[in-house]
Amino acid sequence: MDLKTVVVMFSLINFTTGFLLVVLYLTFPRFLETKFWALGGLCFGISSALISLRGVIPDVVSIAFANTLIFLSTVLHVIGIKIYRSQKTRALEFLVFALLCGLPFFFIYDLEGGLRYRILISSFGIGVLSYVSFYLLISKNKKNFAEKLSSAAFLILGLTHSYRFFVFSGVHTPVDDFMTNPIVSNFLVFVVGGVCNIIFSAGYILLVSGKIQLELDGKNQSLLDEVEDKRRFLSMLTHELKTPLSVFKAVISSKNPSEKSITAMNDSVDEMDEIIQSCEWSAEIDREEKNNNFEKFDLNELLDELLENKKFSKFKFTGLPKADLESDPRLLRVILSNLFENASKYATPNEPIEVCLESKKSEKSLFLSVTNSISGNSKFNPELIFEKYYRGPDAHRISGSGLGLYIVKGLSEQLNLKLDVVLEENQVTFGLLFPSEASV
Repeated sequence: MDLKTVVVMFSLINFTTGFLLVVLYLTFPRFLETKFWALGGLCFGISSALISLRGVIPDVVSIAFANTLIFLSTVLHVIGIKIYRSQKTRALEFLVFALLCGLPFFFIYDLEGGLRYRILISSFGIGVLSYVSFYLLISKNKKNFAEKLSSAAFLILGLTHSYRFFVFSGVHTPVDDFMTNPIVSNFLVFVVGGVCNIIFSAGYILLVSGKIQLELDGKNQSLLDEVEDKRRFLSMLTHELKTPLSVFKAVISSKNPSEKSITAMNDSVDEMDEIIQSCEWSAEIDREEKNNNFEKFDLNELLDELLENKKFSKFKFTGLPKADLESDPRLLRVILSNLFENASKYATPNEPIEVCLESKKSEKSLFLSVTNSISGNSKFNPELIFEKYYRGPDAHRISGSGLGLYIVKGLSEQLNLKLDVVLEENQVTFGLLFPSEASV
């Protein structure tokens, strides 16, 4: 089989793989890399066809233009791989490189004895770009089968062109029409090039299939998480509403309810209202809605107002003479109320709860801490305490939705507050650091 037959056969194969890559792009246009792979496949298929028509069409087309398309094809593959790897892609620089590599062919395509130089330029450029593609595909610790397959094809292609480059760098009198040149590297470069084109095209299809599978897995996991979130929500709601509804039912069924019963019913209504409000705040955080309205106010006044509530009668507040702040008082009220509610629920009975507002001179900002003692048996995981619905192992004895600290964290992030928790022996402290730009 002569080289002419090999070139024609593999030009048909290259056209077919290029068509498959175009179909891949048209099927999954949301994956930008498929666009460059499709263009690369088309360029390679067209260049192979032009080369097979050498002697039939002008040499400037079958030599200069065809080789430029080969460089362009290889560059487009590199760009597609970089996009697949989510790396910063300088597409313009790569395309300029391809055009610069192809430019000499327009000057030496009809030069007598110019075959050797054409082959050296072609093999050098395509070899370098093939190694670049190989490196990009193996530059990750964990590689899947498709990445290994495509990288192997580019490595083999690079080695083939390197072999051809070194062969012709020592050959001074090649036949000027490479179609009749008996050197084995000419056969290799087309046979191996066609086979590698098939392999890395198949690899691309597998890579896209892998991304689609990851998308499906992500969507399935999101659905599972959503179902689990709803299940936990309904479980919490059922548990938390059971007691106040029982009180409500008992008072209504009583013919002459006492004042104490009516007070208990009113407290139950307030409790249900708090649960509903917590659910609303939680939903707003989940939707990542931001409705901040910043204004200047005195944080001392807000704290004094909150601590006037009889529920917080055992709180001991240490403030500052002046604590002017620029933030959203509505959201901050919700944050502080939830922190105070949490401390009030889980603090050791008859032990004071300390609320301290101080100035951090080193950071030029305000720092608020809420400290309460806890019993020796109380246990919780500081890493999970701000998670939605999280409650400590012994928290079942105390009514709670598991949303309070989740709301505190979500709203703190909206206001750029630094939130932390410190667990010491029989004592827990929640801290809020206000950003320096908020202190006025």
